[in-house]
Amino acid sequence: MPTNSMPLEPKTCRMYVSTAMDGTWDLVSSFRCSHYGMSLRRVLVLDGGVSERLAELVTEACGRGLHPQLWSAALLHPRGIPGAPAEAIQTVHHEFLQAGADIITTVGYQATVPGFKSAGLAQDDEEAAALVRSSIEEASRAVEDYLQKAPSKAPADGKSVAGEGAGRHPILAHAENVGPVYAASFGSYGAFLHDGSEYRGTYDITNDALKEHHKRTLDALLGGDTSNHSVIVAFETVPVLREAIVLAEIMREWYPSTPFWISFQCGAEAKTAAGNTLADCCDALMRICGPDASPLDATSGVTKHCAEFLGVGVNCCSPQDALHAVAALRSVLPPTLEVVVYPNSGEVFCGVKKTWQLPADAGDVQQRSIVEWAVEYAHAGATIIGGCCRVSPGDIAAIRDALTPQRDTGDQGGNAS
Repeated sequence: MPTNSMPLEPKTCRMYVSTAMDGTWDLVSSFRCSHYGMSLRRVLVLDGGVSERLAELVTEACGRGLHPQLWSAALLHPRGIPGAPAEAIQTVHHEFLQAGADIITTVGYQATVPGFKSAGLAQDDEEAAALVRSSIEEASRAVEDYLQKAPSKAPADGKSVAGEGAGRHPILAHAENVGPVYAASFGSYGAFLHDGSEYRGTYDITNDALKEHHKRTLDALLGGDTSNHSVIVAFETVPVLREAIVLAEIMREWYPSTPFWISFQCGAEAKTAAGNTLADCCDALMRICGPDASPLDATSGVTKHCAEFLGVGVNCCSPQDALHAVAALRSVLPPTLEVVVYPNSGEVFCGVKKTWQLPADAGDVQQRSIVEWAVEYAHAGATIIGGCCRVSPGDIAAIRDALTPQRDTGDQGGNAS
């Protein structure tokens, strides 16, 4: 896979490692870290702008854009975008897998039951729910096809691999040591409204109604299987704390076995689009999902935490804002939780010209490549790094090259160079 940037020399990077003896955490400095009997949690690479790449393929094939309401999710229906390539989703998933993504995301960001029905692509709830679930089926098929052709990273003797003792969830340990996995992209309420409110967080809806909306989509996505533990749900572009709390409460009450992360749409100063500090967001989520969670039922005093809560992140924001966010998240989250970051390329969409371009006031900082930013995120403590809008398979390949430890075969001490 061609890249649009030369890989950067791995430099000093904060990484958490867990000693095999007592399970405590320490910081080590270097991408290329000696094991010294310790398991290393390496950075996992997420995919990039899946929908942006799909839009390019659709435009090349039929001159159309993506669906105005469902965006790339419309491609889950054979008539969703007339003239679109039948295997467009598979093509893009494979491009990111070939680029080296450890985790690919589904095209379900704007896939909802009412969305498919209102777009005329489903006649009833059952048909719409099947379309929502098909986003997982597409990603699963792509990963299975890729793994049949790609060599496994698992040791031939079947022994434990590095990372399994580092407190990482089994699915993520698999991504780190065996082969790629997939995460179900789950959009915020603003994504469903398709009015840009995911960048504001000003929803005209009660918390109860918001919970009902998201619960309905989750039931469709997971088939109502409350014991599902094989699919990561990636709640994305969440602009306001109250929506994150609703999502966390749904997972704790109905899907406590399903791994998930919550990613915020953030602005400057490590705040959500609605102005909540990320520190406050983490504190609230830990009280719901953490090991010291508050009681699920205040009357009975029954406490139930989400053992499958993977971490917190930011996405669909500027690279510079993302860096501040990563530092803020890492400073307040326990090291057992992932810090996820997947910003836009740094370009902004011009509504007049209908093109992406760098801001008019872009300085040297804003003109850094997404690869340079990725290295900065690793320095700041991010553990899952990818991209959102305008981040291509080539960008992800370059990020993977920059973040992959390079071993010195002449080192007899077992140290990474």
